[in-house]
Amino acid sequence: MAIVAAGCMEYGQWDLYKFNWNGIKYAGIPGYTEDSWTQSQTMDFVRHNPELHKPGAPIYSNAYEGIWFLTGVMSDLIPHKDLPWDIKDLMKEDHFYVIWFDDALNTDLLSIEAISQSKHKEKEYHFNDGAVYYFTTEQGVH
Repeated sequence: MAIVAAGCMEYGQWDLYKFNWNGIKYAGIPGYTEDSWTQSQTMDFVRHNPELHKPGAPIYSNAYEGIWFLTGVMSDLIPHKDLPWDIKDLMKEDHFYVIWFDDALNTDLLSIEAISQSKHKEKEYHFNDGAVYYFTTEQGVH
């Protein structure tokens, strides 16, 4: 009886996943197919800036899945404030980029100001919907 119940539950989940993925196939990932994302100045900078595509400088973002979906560029989520081990891993990096989207505001993540307290903000590019920052350990270090 338990096996039949578990099988029915699994079938129900599989059917739900199939429905959801068919919707994503048709309409895209919810939110990231909207004009505010597809026509984003920040996203356009990521798409066309070759220095962000070079290996060696990690990229962090508050909308990492949108970056991958719209540009194919891999990035990681900015660490949550309450996960000290993730913050420590970020701060170990000698240099890294942070791609910040104003529409993806999440107060649970480290802010640019918090990162700037431990890292030097060497470059910054501002757009109407976000910004791209390049952080280093010390001034002038790449």
